[in-house]
Amino acid sequence: MAKEYETNLANLIRDVRKDLYAPNLPFAVAATGMVGFTEQSERRKEVIEAELDVSKYPEFEGNVVSVDTRPFARDPSPASPTDFIYHWNSNAESYWLIGQNLGRSIMNIILERQRAEDQTVVVV
Repeated sequence: MAKEYETNLANLIRDVRKDLYAPNLPFAVAATGMVGFTEQSERRKEVIEAELDVSKYPEFEGNVVSVDTRPFARDPSPASPTDFIYHWNSNAESYWLIGQNLGRSIMNIILERQRAEDQTVVVV
């Protein structure tokens, strides 16, 4: 299942880029981490690895990044308003950290592109 998930995720990136006529559209993938680093099922571990590995494809180098969100998991009460693990225990800090890191990852891709363009030398 996880290998199919990884393949499907890579195909999703390709399809969105094709549909939007944006072959180098930056992508940030949030690897599911809502239970943190606690003991997890093999299937969940495989899905996390698939989400992390897709950004390592040679065709995605420099324009797809995966963010491991496991460090952003917070304990249930009193740290979180609920104990709904599948919703990050409804913890605002978790949501904030995920969004912040995904946004920074996209910005890093864009800044690297700008640096590369600025370094281009034109000989006349």
